[in-house]
Amino acid sequence: MAPHSRPNIEVAQDGTPQGLRTSGVEISHERPAPETEPHVIAPLLVALADGRRLTARKWSLAGIRDTVLADTDLTDARLIIPFQGIEVGFPARFTPSADGSFWAFHGLTGRQREALGLFYRNLMTGKMAATEDVITALDTPVDLVPMGETEEEKATGMAKVKPRALRILWNVIYYTLLLALVGGYLGSLAWKRLDHVALSNARYTAPFLEMAAPAPGFVADILVSGGTSVPAGAELIRLSDPEADSGLAEVRSRLAQAKDRLSDIEARLAAHKTQHATARATTSDLAAFDAGISVLPGDYQDIRLRLEQERRLADLELRAIRADRARLDDRNRALVIHAPATGSVAQLLVQPGTYQRIGAPLLVFESAAPRQVLGWLDASEAAHVWQGMRATVRYSVAGTTRTAPATVSTIEAGTDPLRPDAYGLLVRLDLMGMTAEETRSLLPHNAAVEVRLHRDLAQRWFGMGG
Repeated sequence: MAPHSRPNIEVAQDGTPQGLRTSGVEISHERPAPETEPHVIAPLLVALADGRRLTARKWSLAGIRDTVLADTDLTDARLIIPFQGIEVGFPARFTPSADGSFWAFHGLTGRQREALGLFYRNLMTGKMAATEDVITALDTPVDLVPMGETEEEKATGMAKVKPRALRILWNVIYYTLLLALVGGYLGSLAWKRLDHVALSNARYTAPFLEMAAPAPGFVADILVSGGTSVPAGAELIRLSDPEADSGLAEVRSRLAQAKDRLSDIEARLAAHKTQHATARATTSDLAAFDAGISVLPGDYQDIRLRLEQERRLADLELRAIRADRARLDDRNRALVIHAPATGSVAQLLVQPGTYQRIGAPLLVFESAAPRQVLGWLDASEAAHVWQGMRATVRYSVAGTTRTAPATVSTIEAGTDPLRPDAYGLLVRLDLMGMTAEETRSLLPHNAAVEVRLHRDLAQRWFGMGG
């Protein structure tokens, strides 16, 4: 080669030197094939779409050669690079080889390849990746946006501000009124919480009793109408059971036949006993005869014993038939519905001639006991209520709110039917100054009311309001 001569270098479009030409010598540069690129034995994570994470331990910059990816859906998978305690992940697509032993990376961006290459080079050289190298590989610039106000914005804002003294006076008045309003409201709530005890699920209750069919049958007679006042024990409804009626008729027929059969046996036994003296005189064994022992079949004592046995069987049969008749009579008597106490029929629920199953409701009965208000209270309030405690009941009639005084009559531990999962106190109250007729007309059964029990703390502590 002559002095100062320079070799001819061919450069590809991407800037990579492709060949070096000298006099008689040509040097070319080619990228290694992926299958000849050295693989590293280091963990590289593949996160699947279903949340699983697979660890590939044999890979290169070209792809992954690890059986852990066999028979795995790599759709929407992510490639995760563990950089010394931190993980850098990005979406990745894989192109499997024909034999299914190699999965090549497909469509990685320059930034992603740079991060993967940094990890690969450090593994190959045994060096740890510096933090600045990781940041450089990721190449994620941060733009700082100024958040301060400009001078023009400050001037515009200050032009709308009221004088300082006026603002101070306005704030003092505003917050004083607000404090008074909030303090007064919270104070009234606190005093009510201390002086009043509110009942939950308070409602107006009537002493209703739903009477049901004790046995299946047809409605034979309805002896009362809705709203009728009746004394205790009065018949209200009669049911009939065709099976029981037919059975009773059959039992009566059998009873008459059993009575006739028993009478016939007793008559034959009495007639046989009239032959006692004659049979004794002709017997060959007087001792056995007097002992009532039969010596020969068909003799006096043998016939007597058979007749007495028939009489016992007939008597047992008659007793069984009478027991059947008594059972059927009781069954028919149970089909008659009686008033459990003095009161009135609030509502009839059946029609004559209809068939009713056992337990089917027949009527609603209201006893003559006064109606009450019933409410539920948490067990923690047990020490704050007592019998005779004063209360106020508020209810609505035709859109008008009314109040009525009441007193606590009973306090029982139990569960409210409207809150079967809660255990506490059932409080019953008697309304004062209202007749039973007024309560029936103003407040129907289960009508909701508001009840507040008065602890009268002002009177008890300071002697006020007595």
